[in-house]
Amino acid sequence: MKDLKFTFSTYNLNKSLMKEIQTTDKKALFLMRATRDTIAKAAKLRCPVDTGNLTASITGDVKQNKKSFSATCYVPINAPCVTQVKEIKDEKTGKITYKQCESPSNYAVWIHEGDYNLGKNSQLKQAKLPKIIVGPKFITRAIKDEFPNIINNIKKALFKK
Repeated sequence: MKDLKFTFSTYNLNKSLMKEIQTTDKKALFLMRATRDTIAKAAKLRCPVDTGNLTASITGDVKQNKKSFSATCYVPINAPCVTQVKEIKDEKTGKITYKQCESPSNYAVWIHEGDYNLGKNSQLKQAKLPKIIVGPKFITRAIKDEFPNIINNIKKALFKK
């Protein structure tokens, strides 16, 4: 009697797995681009406004890492908001002075992290957006506020055939 012999090849399995990996990478890249855009848009809505340079400078990018993608939202160091000034109020006299910021990143950090009262343009913007808080921590709050939507979008995309 001859031996029964079975040969299995993983060629088709490997081919299918590679196709699925490529599809997953495309989905991941698409999702990170959507995440970047969502956070940048939300940060722009929450950003205080004077001349609009800082708001217009909010951007983001998507980076491909070894085995993943990452989305980033930020204000570039060479953003045009370099011409901005910050208002300084003397607590004793109430006198307001203005100081030129050294660089756009300092201005962006001060506006994001600072403790200040909104100016006239920001107050007008806030009045138009009653469900959104305009002011400090505009990027941080955008991430926090949009996080549930981002997670839902990721779930939908990953489980969509």
